[in-house]
Amino acid sequence: MPHAPVLCSFAARDKVMLNNALLRHMVTLLGGTAAGQLIALLAAPLLTRLYGPADFAVVAAFVGVSTILSIFATLRYDLALLLPQDEGDAGTVFQLSLLILVGATFLISLLLWGLGPLLVATIPTFAAVAHVLPLVPIMVLAIAGSQILSAWANRQRAYREMAGASVLNQGGNVLVSSVIGWTKAIAGGLLAGRLAGQLASVVWLALRLRSGLPRLRFEFAGLAAVARRYRQFPFFNVPYSLLGALSQEFLVFALLAFHHVGIAGHFALVRTVLLLPARYLSSSLGLVFFREAAQLFGTPALENLTLKLMYRLGVVVAPLTVFFMFWSEEVFVLVFGESWRMAGQIAAWYAPVGFLFLFTSWPERLYEVSERQAVSLGIEIGGNITKLAAVLIPLWAGAGPVAAIAGYAAADAVYHVAYLLGLFHVGRFRMSRLASLTGTLLLSSGAAAAGCGLLLLVPLPALAQAVGGAIWVLGIASYGTIAQFKKRLAP
Repeated sequence: MPHAPVLCSFAARDKVMLNNALLRHMVTLLGGTAAGQLIALLAAPLLTRLYGPADFAVVAAFVGVSTILSIFATLRYDLALLLPQDEGDAGTVFQLSLLILVGATFLISLLLWGLGPLLVATIPTFAAVAHVLPLVPIMVLAIAGSQILSAWANRQRAYREMAGASVLNQGGNVLVSSVIGWTKAIAGGLLAGRLAGQLASVVWLALRLRSGLPRLRFEFAGLAAVARRYRQFPFFNVPYSLLGALSQEFLVFALLAFHHVGIAGHFALVRTVLLLPARYLSSSLGLVFFREAAQLFGTPALENLTLKLMYRLGVVVAPLTVFFMFWSEEVFVLVFGESWRMAGQIAAWYAPVGFLFLFTSWPERLYEVSERQAVSLGIEIGGNITKLAAVLIPLWAGAGPVAAIAGYAAADAVYHVAYLLGLFHVGRFRMSRLASLTGTLLLSSGAAAAGCGLLLLVPLPALAQAVGGAIWVLGIASYGTIAQFKKRLAP
């Protein structure tokens, strides 16, 4: 075959170009999203001193209710925007998503504005957010609109626009919350910041993408055709997303229903801080990975890409998670203030969940790419039943909110393990590679835990012990990173 070397050179060149393009997209999105998350992280110590746990609980419930309702506002057709090969079909999916959003927002407005008092009277959780229920439809419109526009931007590879939206979301949130909290101009400044940031991001995306958005024709035959073609999204992804959102918000809802408002606020802060890295990856790396997975599915390249990312994340984050479990209380008091000591105690129990979430958040779209949403739905149902029991049984038995949080953390960790196994199954990845990854992470975690445990036995001040622990785990993380780099360079 005289042309074989030429074909090989073309294949090698295409592979390099694909990797370079993927790297550029990842850097753009990760950079923009990192800037937004850095703004939120740097502002958190200020906001925890301007607002109390009850304020954080109300915002968590408000955003949770809005997120759940936003699932119905698109019927998850936004997730289908990346799949059509034809741009005309993609434009029709976009129009269908917008049409559903307008109708759903109208119905949600009627429901909340008309039946709000009844909901408050019959559902205890709604009592905590009764004064902000009229704002929920606006938040739903902003969240769902942002999802649709982000999906279209991802299809068009408009990653700078998506990065800018992330910065505006967090920047607007922090600016408005800080100004209102400092001046005490109005009540509910923390909630106003969240709403303002979300609105700013969706307006930015709409303005930046307006020249490339599909023309709105709303031809019934075409809309009906794409609705049928991608009907698995409302049939599978809506209940799946609904269960996922309920799973994340259920503990806050349950604590509010049992009148543990302060504890709900502490947990809301813990969840925000510990899940920040995973949500950062999910909102940036996950979008790029989704597009590449759609192109590479069924090839060894996708398995290699996925495992490479997991190894590089794990060797850094595993030892840091161990450090956090040892000294989370001291860290929270130092960073957020003495009034958040309980949050630090909760963080020690919830840290493993934040770690596992790193491995399930960004590759979750493998279920859509493989069209195996039924598998993820089954895992979601089983996980939600387990978490429901883990929370309600302690609360009903009078064991208190701490027992409920501990049970929820354990059930959530089991759920993420099952979800990761499901991802390897639908992605057609070898389980032996997952076992190898697990062994590597257990080894680094064990070394980190041994060092941190020995430091606690040394008669030193707590701060000196924590500094020693930080140096120890950073050394382990650096060693793991260097080892992975050498492995990549090895012939």
